[in-house]
Order: sequence, then C-alpha cells, then structure tokens
Amino acid sequence: MIVLSIFIDYPAWFILLCILAGLIYSTALYSKDRLNRHLGPALRSILAIFRFTVIGILAFFLLKPLIKSVNRIVEKPIIVIAQDNSSSILNGGDTTYYKGEYLAELQQLGKELEENYEVRTYNFGTSVNEGIDKIDYSSPSTNFSALSDLLFSNFSNRNLGAVIIASDGLYNRGNSPLYSLSKLKSPVYTIALGDTTPRRDLLISEIRNNRLAYLGNRFPVEIQWDARELKGQTAKLSVSQAGSVLFQESYLIKSDFEQLVVPVILEAKSEGLQRYTVKLESLENEASYTNNTKELFIDVLDSRQKLLILGANPHPDIAAIHTALRSNENYEVEATTLDRFKGDVSDYSLVIFHQLPNGSAGGMQIVQQFQEISTPSMFIVGARTNPSQFNKLSTGIQLKPSLSGLTELSPSVNKNFSLFNISSDLSDIMRRLPPLSSPSPDIEFSAGIQSLINQRVGVIETQKPLISFFQSTERKSGVVIGEGIWRWKLESYAINNSHDLFNELWVKSVQFLAAKKDKSLFRVKGPEDILETDRIIFEAELYNESFEPFSGAEIKLTVVDEAGQEYPFVFSESNNTYRLDAGQLPVGEYKYFAQVNRSGLEFKEEGEFVIKALQLEDIQSRADHKVLYQLANKSAGEMFSAVQIQELKQALLSSSQLKSTSYEQDLLSDLINSKWILFLLLILLSAEWLLRKRSGTY
Repeated sequence: MIVLSIFIDYPAWFILLCILAGLIYSTALYSKDRLNRHLGPALRSILAIFRFTVIGILAFFLLKPLIKSVNRIVEKPIIVIAQDNSSSILNGGDTTYYKGEYLAELQQLGKELEENYEVRTYNFGTSVNEGIDKIDYSSPSTNFSALSDLLFSNFSNRNLGAVIIASDGLYNRGNSPLYSLSKLKSPVYTIALGDTTPRRDLLISEIRNNRLAYLGNRFPVEIQWDARELKGQTAKLSVSQAGSVLFQESYLIKSDFEQLVVPVILEAKSEGLQRYTVKLESLENEASYTNNTKELFIDVLDSRQKLLILGANPHPDIAAIHTALRSNENYEVEATTLDRFKGDVSDYSLVIFHQLPNGSAGGMQIVQQFQEISTPSMFIVGARTNPSQFNKLSTGIQLKPSLSGLTELSPSVNKNFSLFNISSDLSDIMRRLPPLSSPSPDIEFSAGIQSLINQRVGVIETQKPLISFFQSTERKSGVVIGEGIWRWKLESYAINNSHDLFNELWVKSVQFLAAKKDKSLFRVKGPEDILETDRIIFEAELYNESFEPFSGAEIKLTVVDEAGQEYPFVFSESNNTYRLDAGQLPVGEYKYFAQVNRSGLEFKEEGEFVIKALQLEDIQSRADHKVLYQLANKSAGEMFSAVQIQELKQALLSSSQLKSTSYEQDLLSDLINSKWILFLLLILLSAEWLLRKRSGTY
C-alpha cells in the first residue's frame, strides 16, 4: 500500500501568497487590460481561471514542495534449508538413499513451503553455495562457520523465521556450530544424517613435522594414529620413500578406542622436495581405508645460513641474541669473542659485531676483512666501541662521544619504517622495554638511514635512530646505538610470558640483512605445498636491464604432473605485474616451467610444488547427532531424522514464530519532477492561447 502526501519547508501562509499572486495577476490581465475588455464575461472568467491556476502553481514551485510516499511492505517469513554436502555423510550410510529418495523429499519440502514462506536453499562444506539440486557429497571438509557468516550477512535484517540444517553433525573447519550459529537469533531445525554406530577403523589422524630440513641432518616426525573397535588386533605402521621402507613397527591394540603418538627420526639424504608415505596396514572390515595412508612432504635444503656473533668481550647481550637466532631453523649461529675467533670470514652470511671495533688493531682488522667481501653486518655500539674507528665503516651513522659517560635511551617504534614488518604485539610492548646504555646518544646520520626504533629520552621522542638499517651499493648494515639488549629479553618475557617477541625482533632484522638480492630479470613465485581445496596461484616479474618493470610480454607456464601430463597456461598482466590463477588440480607432485621472450631474449624459470589431500572427512566416521540436538534445543527448534521430513513440515506450519512482518518505507521526491503537472500547465496555457487567438487577441 502506498500513501502520498505533499509538504513544504515554509509556513502554511506562504501558500496564501502563491494564491494571491495568481489572483492578482489573472485579475489584472483580464479585468484591467484594455486589450481583453472586448471579450465576453464568461470567456474572461474562464481565461482568468486558467491563468490563475498556472501562476499559482508556478509560484508554489518556488517553495520547493516535496512528495512523501509511504510504502507499506509485507514480508513473508524466510526459511533457509542448508544441506551438508561433505563426504562424511556417506560414511557408513545408505549412499543410494541419501543421493536419491532423501534428496527428492528435501527438495519437495522446499517447494511445499514456498506456498506460505520465502524459501532459500544452500549447500555447504568447504564453502557455501546456493541450491540443493546438485548435491554430490564430495566436499572434503565441513565448515559451519562459513554457513553462519553467509546467513548472518544476508538475513540479519530480514524476517528470518527458521533455519533447517541437514547434516551429520561433524565439522573440521571453523568454530563449533553451537557457537557460530547462535548469532542468528532464529530457531534452528536439524535433520540428523549419517550413522552413529561405532565402526571399526584404523586411521592416521595427524602428522607433526617441520616443513624444512637440511641435507645430511636427521629430523623428527610425530605420527598420531587412532584405532576404533579393534581391540586385540595388531596395527603395523610404516614410513617409506620411493618404495624403500625407512621405518616399520607393530603395535598391539589394547582397547576399543586407542590413540598413540609415534616419534620417528628420518634422515635428509637428498636435496629438494622429498615425499614420504606414512601407512597403517589395512585390517579387515574397516569403515574406511583411505585414512590409512598419508603423504608427508619435506623441503630439504642444501645448507643453512651461517651467522656469526663476534664480541669484544663476553657479554649477556651476545647470549640473548644467540638464543633468539637459534629459534629459527634456517640459521646456524656461532657466538664467540674476538680473542677466540679462528674461523674463515668467507663462511658467514652475516656477522653481528658487539662493541667492535674496540680501538685495537685486531678488532678493526677483522671488521675490515668482513667488509672487503661485502658481508652484511650489524653493529651493537657499547662502552668499548671506538668512535673514530667506527666512523670509518660507512654504516650511515657517525658517532659523537659523550663526555658524561653512558646515557639511557628508551625505545620508540618508528611508524614510517618500511623495510620489513613487525607484529603489532612487538610494537605495543616496545615502549615498555627498559632503556639501552649508549656512549653516543648524539649522532649524525645520512638521509639513507631507515630507523626501525627511535631514541626516546624520558617522555621526549626524538627522530634519532636507536636501531637502524643502511643499504649502500656494497653491502647492507644495521646499527644498535646502545648495549643492554639482554634486559629486553627478560622484560618481554615478563610481559608476554614468552620470548617470541624478542626473537621476532632479531630474526626479522637478520632476515632483512642476510637476504640475498635477486638480480634476475625474470622471476616466478609459485606455491610450495597447498591443499587440494586451494587454488594454485603464480606471480611473475619481468624487468629490463635497468631493473624497470617490463610490460606487454606473454609469459607462458606449463605445469607437469607425475605422469607427465602437461597443463599449459598464460599469465595475465595488470599494472606491470603478471598473475596466473591455475585453478585446482588433483593431489600429487607437480613441476612447472615458465618462459618468456623479451626483446629477442628468452628467459626461463622452473620449480615444483605439492598438492596434498585434505582427508579431514575420513578422520571421524561416526555421526555426531548430539551436536545437532543441542543446536536445535538451544535455539528453540527441533531435531528430526532423515525419514521425518513430513513431521518437520508440520512443525514449521504450526509454529507461532513464523509470522509475516510489515514495515514502512518513506521516499521523498520533488513535486516539480512530476510529469503530469507539466502536462497540466501546457494544457492550460495552450487552451488559453487558443481561446484568446480565436477571439482575436494575442
């Protein structure tokens, strides 16, 4: 229903002025004008009425009148039907029934409810999609949170009367449905699917391992496996690679539900991406055999980056930094003092100098040896640092010795730092860390300095760097203007109950300094290991000899699977960058080969990646109807079985909560935009003109 009204922002007596204006004008025209006196009284009255109406309307439009329309809208209750499309539905269930008769009944329910309600249908698993007409129970995971988020986004301000969820109650991604669906504030009716009968099953539930290992090293793997309803049986676990068995052990299953974690030590014998097969030998009448095997992938690197911490003398800072860097498995860290160092300077990817150079000839000599081969370095300035020697090292920092001894300098994060990112937690605690002791608070620094941490003296924040980085044409370097780093480690642990934030500061600083600059003109970045549900994304960069982005090239990429089948692709270009979405491919190992021709020169890149099976739906084969019952009971709904769809329909039809709602929608528009008024004015003026002309007056 639509109700129209007209209003203006002026007092009502303004309308009288509009009427008076029309009256005065029409009276003066047809009573006082001598050219119209020959017209008869009746004709003059009609013409005066026409002119009065036109002038009155035009004057009224000067008041900017608005039309207010009130539209009353009645909205039917919305019923959402959401069908679980995950593969666990068919675990132990009647496949023919769930794919045939059951789905037909569910679809018929939706059609019958449309007579009284607005019905929306979805299927969910890894993602949420509209409709229940293409259910194949193929999704490798179940995510109730994704369903909840979509329903809340689409219907939070609508008349959502009820939600029907047909599922087995199992979920393996996102939050519990008891939590995620509670925000809908609507009754949830559940249809319990699947089989709750305990079933015999032997499965590998989880494998815990580091993604990286180093050639020649031994690395640990933890294998967690479960046995259900197999008491008295013997489980045989093995780990193999390329058909060669690396580990094998048998275990007696002592209870109906047994879980065991087995530690296995493997050796990295070959470089590159290595594939290992973890397998439990199948037993008779298991619920599923697909969960007896899992693939494990380890990226074996040739060597770690070797780091050196070299101090003028023993100091707790050295121990703190040494421990922080050892937390990263990519680094092999050596810590020593100047008098004990016997290594070869060419062996190290980065060196941290603590209070060196210290004024001695040996200290300056060792620093210069590292600089001659362009080794990235970080300098920690302390009481033993010699300013005159330090100022010759091209670090971007010039020290000015303080005559008053050591000065306490507190840290303050520089928000404009851009070389790398630090976490918000690390940034938040930085102001709470104790000051460093600096012999040279007054420094000079070049324009190329990038300050991560600025100096703060008391409450005064300065723009002088406390921790900074400098990139010259020869090398990268960093400088810490103060000693006492070890106190930061203790304080960050007291605040966070962990050394993670202190470790982050040093690991990220070293990652930036030790990173080798990629000088290649063609670079391709692809996935390393992804899940079967993920999309395969590649990014490429192409440069000219001046390292300026090169556009307009056709970059081709070929993906090759284990059987030798090739999948050709071409990159898309946008803003001088190249991107390729290769979609999804089956589980397995793949290699890729990229090539491009730029100005007659051919460039090539290659790599490899692994697509791993998700297998989440195979971990639990027994339906969890308790979750479905709690979900329905908590939201004032009900739980029904798969054969009670008609009972569900009657419960919905008899529910007092499913009511239509109405609301008013107000719309404002300018009256002058109404076409009928224009036509009225044209008709009146045209009629007046024709009558005047017919009577011999213009």
